[in-house]
Amino acid sequence: MTKERYIGRFAPSPSGLLHFGSLLSATVSYLDAKNKNGLWKLRIDDIDEERSKPQNTIEIINQLKAYGLFPDEIYHQSEHIKDYESYLNKIPKSLLYLCKCNRKRIQSLPQSKLGNIYDGICRDLDHNSGSTRVRSMNMSKKFYDLNFGETQINDEEIYDFIIKRKDSFAYQFCCVIDDFLQGVTNVTRGSDLLYSTLQQRFIQKLLNLPELDYFHHPVLVIDSKKISKSEDATPVKKENRLKNMIKILTLLNQTLPSQKLSYDELIKHAIQNWESKDIPKVMNISIS
Repeated sequence: MTKERYIGRFAPSPSGLLHFGSLLSATVSYLDAKNKNGLWKLRIDDIDEERSKPQNTIEIINQLKAYGLFPDEIYHQSEHIKDYESYLNKIPKSLLYLCKCNRKRIQSLPQSKLGNIYDGICRDLDHNSGSTRVRSMNMSKKFYDLNFGETQINDEEIYDFIIKRKDSFAYQFCCVIDDFLQGVTNVTRGSDLLYSTLQQRFIQKLLNLPELDYFHHPVLVIDSKKISKSEDATPVKKENRLKNMIKILTLLNQTLPSQKLSYDELIKHAIQNWESKDIPKVMNISIS
């Protein structure tokens, strides 16, 4: 039997430029794919028209290339709205219902690893508008992560979650459809998305889509806060690429070259010597 080719991906949002934390995530997914002679695809998460800026998309692609991370494919979510609609229509209507609860009410509900635990108040009401929720009573409580091992939640943490808002599709749903359309086999991403895997696998099962392998790496934090665009993280620059890449490889417990190399040589060395098993099995890493 021919082994399926490894296809990985990196999915940044063009609401801002790549910062050190997102560069680490891109690097992990890139090195893992290339070490296994796989493909590495770039997905531009631009479905949110208000926050997405076309110029940022151009800059993100340039940033990645400047760091020697060249995508084998570039995919834009904004070009696949009809695909999302098509796959939504494949889910039995009996499993979907409309919810009119506002953000304030949802945020007042108890919190779980998956978010605020929705209490199902709209489940048996006949709304004609609102966000679309999927009945998830049969969702699995656990899965195996290639970095963290068996990962699970409690029964009470499972709730009906949103797959489409009034004006846009939700991340969990788009992510599943995009992975399928791009032929992704391995999802390598930050630990902040670890538990969302349960909801995504549930959607995959509903739509009879292939089950993927997942690897979640630690996210970087400063003063207990994740480095993020919302916190105005500083974009990475090409002139700092050697220093930045050495720091990333060090944080990931990868073997550094014994002699001084050019940047391109460093990337080749990193691909050849990549060991995902050595990445710290922690949710986050604090940096100064």
